[in-house]
Parts: sequence; C-alpha cells; structure tokens
Amino acid sequence: MNFFELLDSSSLTIVPTEFYFKSFDESFSMHMHSHENFEFMYAESGNFSVSALENGEQQNYEVFEGGFIFIHAQLPHKLVVTKPVKICNVELTVSPLPSDCKIQICPILNSFPIFQHMKKNARNVLVLNDTENILTTMLKIHQILKMYTSAEPQFFQLQALLLSLLIDVGKCYFNSKYNVDDLYVSKILRIINKNLAADLSAKSIASKLKISESYLFRLFKKKVHCTLTYYINQIRVEKAKQLLTKTDHPIINIGAEVGYNNRQYFCKVFSSFTGLSPMQFRKKLKKSEYTMALQGKTQTFWDEL
Repeated sequence: MNFFELLDSSSLTIVPTEFYFKSFDESFSMHMHSHENFEFMYAESGNFSVSALENGEQQNYEVFEGGFIFIHAQLPHKLVVTKPVKICNVELTVSPLPSDCKIQICPILNSFPIFQHMKKNARNVLVLNDTENILTTMLKIHQILKMYTSAEPQFFQLQALLLSLLIDVGKCYFNSKYNVDDLYVSKILRIINKNLAADLSAKSIASKLKISESYLFRLFKKKVHCTLTYYINQIRVEKAKQLLTKTDHPIINIGAEVGYNNRQYFCKVFSSFTGLSPMQFRKKLKKSEYTMALQGKTQTFWDEL
C-alpha cells in the first residue's frame, strides 16, 4: 500500500506501533520480507542500505548518517549493513480513526501543497536528509510507546507527535527537491560575518534559520569543508589581525570586538592560528614597520648623495 493513498481518507489514521533504536555490524543478515506496516529507518551514526523488490526488480537505496528512509507497506525489502551503524526505527500501522479524535492526520497532511506534490510523484521508497528534527521526534515516539497502555491521552500524544514527524518529512522533501543547501550556507556565512562580536553558537545560528543543529553541522562541514567552530574562529582571528594592525585598541577590547569576552581564551585561539599571541603579533608588526621605515630613510640618504 502506498502511504499517500491514505491522505484522501477521513475515516483512517496511522499509529506508531513497533520501534527500536540499536546498533548493527557487518555480521548482521536479513532475508527479504514484507509486512503491513509503513517503516521509518534513521541512520543515527554510520551508513546502511536497503534492498527493495519493486516491480520484480531489486533496487538498492543508500542511507547516510543523518538521513532516513521511509518504506511503504507490503513492499519486499531487507536491511543491508556493511559497517557498524546505529539505526532508529519506527513502524506505522493503519487504524480506524476514533470518532472523538481531534487530530485527523490524513486530512491535515492532504491540505499541504508539498504533500499533494509528493502524492502525484509517489514512490515506494523515500530517502531524505534530515534538515529538521526527525530523529528527536522519533525518539519521543519511542518514549511514549515504551509505556503505551492505549490510554486516550497517550493516543492523542502519539498522534500529535506523528503529525509533527510527517510535516517535518514534508519539509525535508521540499528542501531536497529545491536544493536549499547552498541557500542555507550563504545565510550561515552572512550571519557569521555580520555578527562576529555576538553569540555565534550553533544553537543561536540554527535557531535563526529554523533548522536543527545536527543538520547545521553536517551541512557546513559538507559545503565549507571545515567545522563551524573552526570557520568562526578563523574569521574572528582575521578580523582581530586587522584591528591589531590598524588600531591601537587594547588587546582585551579587540578580543571583545571579535566575540571573545575572555582575554585568555582569545589569546589561546589567536595563537593557534598565527603561532603568536596578539601582543607578539602587534610587536612584530611594529618592528617590521620600523625596519621598513628605516630602510626607506637609508635608501633616501644614498639617493641624495
């Protein structure tokens, strides 16, 4: 069954039932199988692949760390592991919608244009990068399922979390289709360059862009080829070098101007990039300027003879 066929239903809903969060290694083996549930599998650490049988042909889907796969019900498939990996799994089953249920997942999702688009281009398997908070929501669902007693409050709580999860899946799909990675990177760089003296923690940047911290870290490393922390420190040190060169501001003030309120930490970071403390850098610069000025005067003296 294709998940998107359910979106037109006002009498059915989907409910999380099975789950696990565990590690696998290359000794793991699984036979091709199918079941009545829809299935989420998230690569929390490491990579894995899923082999699926579609229209009589075997298709392989790679899932990399920080990504997830959504498999439709009744599709023959198997998990393939070649290196150690930790996977978060949630399975969903179709269930009649209780008459008093206030959260009607299918009609709500069907009202979003992105889900209309996904329905028109429906696939048996969906592989996406987590640009939102997929893993966090899956783990919250795990916690409720561990103590699930079919009590009404827990059912509604599960429905609310599942709706949040699926809306985030739609956002991940949108981001993958319209390739917003480069747009996010340009926004990140702009935030850093314009706010060197401000709080540039991953949490604050992610909050401004409304993306998850884990996605921020992965995206930045992928596109800029260094860690976020390294890049921020590099830009701050370059700015500090300019201030040390062009101004007579005290070292502690320059540190604050580029985002370091602790002089000792500022000196430590500065030294790691330049091999010199800020004071040594300034003295070396002044000595160099004095030497160049002296050479210029000497040359002028000889020219006048």
